[in-house]
Amino acid sequence: MTPEQSQEVWGSLFSWVRWLVATYQLTTSVVPDCWWRHPEMVAELYALQRAELASYTTDDPGFGPLTFHERLPHAVERLRVHSRTAGCVGMQVHKEPAPRILATDDPAFLEWRKAAHQLVAEY
Repeated sequence: MTPEQSQEVWGSLFSWVRWLVATYQLTTSVVPDCWWRHPEMVAELYALQRAELASYTTDDPGFGPLTFHERLPHAVERLRVHSRTAGCVGMQVHKEPAPRILATDDPAFLEWRKAAHQLVAEY
């Protein structure tokens, strides 16, 4: 994204998250103040934003908003898990996550990836 596109996308998401938190009275144990610093929360909130926006399209037969509200509790629970894992809520301060990068040179994986891993029915 260009810097201009980035500002627009982040501004839109921030405004929407602010609306979501206020409308549904979500606590910091669901959406901490530093949500934007946690990629897993950003991904969840962005997906939720897109789902909510799609639920109000002109071609929706009327089930979109209901579907959004049916899925909202599941998203809230996932956000709660992400917040608990991040550890920012109890401390009331942002805790920088330690990145976990999987090794690409594990000899066992390098050998494993050579196999087809397909189940073939024997007749």
